Amino acid sequence: ITQGRQMQVLISPINNPNLNTIYEKAFKEATELYLATAFLTNWSWKSKVQLNGRCKKFLAVIGTSFGLTRKKACSDFLNWLPSKPNMHLKAYPAKPGRTFHPKVLAWKEADGKCWLLVGSSNLTSGAMNENVEMNTLSEIKEMQYNAIVRWITNCSSESQPITKQWVENYKEADLKNYKSVNIEEQEEVFDFKIPNPDDYKDVLEYRRCQCKHFAEQKEYILNLLE
Repeated sequence: ITQGRQMQVLISPINNPNLNTIYEKAFKEATELYLATAFLTNWSWKSKVQLNGRCKKFLAVIGTSFGLTRKKACSDFLNWLPSKPNMHLKAYPAKPGRTFHPKVLAWKEADGKCWLLVGSSNLTSGAMNENVEMNTLSEIKEMQYNAIVRWITNCSSESQPITKQWVENYKEADLKNYKSVNIEEQEEVFDFKIPNPDDYKDVLEYRRCQCKHFAEQKEYILNLLE
């Protein structure tokens, strides 16, 4: 995607601070900024870094699958975002069979340079500070940037604006009973032995005969149902 342009690889937790620094750089220098993340559990920039006054477009789309996105983080983000035209914070609805799962930050600067941060990190305290994550930062061409903008905008069209009322109505998951479990420490759930009756050969042969007869009559049966 970078077509020969330099790519910076961020491997966490080795260089987590760089990930925070990139977000801060984007907020300070972007004239337009687009963000999509699967989960938002922490908005750590609410007091230390503000969006610069030259930023004319801002769109963030937040996933809500499984209720893992936190109300407080949404409120903090909403309070941080300037109340201006073309500044939008939206929630992508949870849909059966579809999970909103991107982790993308794309922005354009005053000199026309376009940047893309993409990888495994959601906007969570763990992702920014301690998780094992990998992300890449690249300067990209404007044509590629515009394609990303169109994609995030399309996601936005399926999303709801995050407002104070939305935050009040949003049902977040109860995480009190969630805990990390070391797989090596898990006990076997149950000991289940597959039955092996003496007459299993007869049962298997009978089932095969059933399947054969159905295959012979399948077309006739389906025609009756039309």
